[in-house]
Amino acid sequence: MANHRLPTLSMKARAFCKRDVLAERNEDQGGYLHRRRQLILIVSAFNAQSLVAHAGDMESDNILMNSDYMVISETRMNCANTVMINGFELRANNNTALEHRTHCPSTSSELPVRVSAAGGSAIYINLQSSTNCSEIIVNANKSCGNSVLRKHNVGDICLVDVKVEDLTLFILGAVYIHPKASAEAVKLCLYQSLLLYSANLTKLIPNSQPDLETPIVLCGDFNCDPQQNSYLVEFMRNEFGLNYVQTSPTTLGNTSIDCTFTRNINVDIMQYVSYFTYHRPMLNKIVVEY
Repeated sequence: MANHRLPTLSMKARAFCKRDVLAERNEDQGGYLHRRRQLILIVSAFNAQSLVAHAGDMESDNILMNSDYMVISETRMNCANTVMINGFELRANNNTALEHRTHCPSTSSELPVRVSAAGGSAIYINLQSSTNCSEIIVNANKSCGNSVLRKHNVGDICLVDVKVEDLTLFILGAVYIHPKASAEAVKLCLYQSLLLYSANLTKLIPNSQPDLETPIVLCGDFNCDPQQNSYLVEFMRNEFGLNYVQTSPTTLGNTSIDCTFTRNINVDIMQYVSYFTYHRPMLNKIVVEY
């Protein structure tokens, strides 16, 4: 039996996450050789249902800890109370509801906003990754959030610019949308963060130059099942050129609310398993050339 090991899910995950030897080839560009390189990155995306409570659980999982990036939704943490993960560094973090509750005084003239602590998104980088990243600020008034989004209790988005040797490979985003948020409010939330990457930018700001070429990988809990409601898939494709990567159900309730959207980049997804959250972690294998 020692020579006939059963194919466990962990074995499959390790094989899926295996990074091949960095591939290189020379390309003739107008009489001179340009070296093209291929790089494989692993992005683990999942709803942690409180990063504060489950950071230790993540640290005990070899598959998650071997990721280049962790894209986490429903973190339930804010900038004043961030969570450390051994071997990783927090590069982007947003929780609109908690940030507002922390920084905006109760004497504000605004009516009180009923918010849930079950929010927040974050991106962590593995300190051993061959890439680097920096946060892309998506909300100029981050300390108190956006009043429109808070009133709608929509959710949180954070973005980072993933680079190697000062060359941008792709934009990586973490998304958490609150349950029962209206389609109009969700679209507004996505526009606020991704408008720069939409062709419709020129309609709002004449003579502007939208970025339609940079690859994007957007992961998170959208609390909207594309199998049952097509508005999100159509909106992402029509507005930002982002395509939904179809998967089997991502929760124990057989819904597919944990989604990955991509443009101009190759991504394969394998579902993983977790004993501490209702959501299945999604292992995103990304192949980039530079």
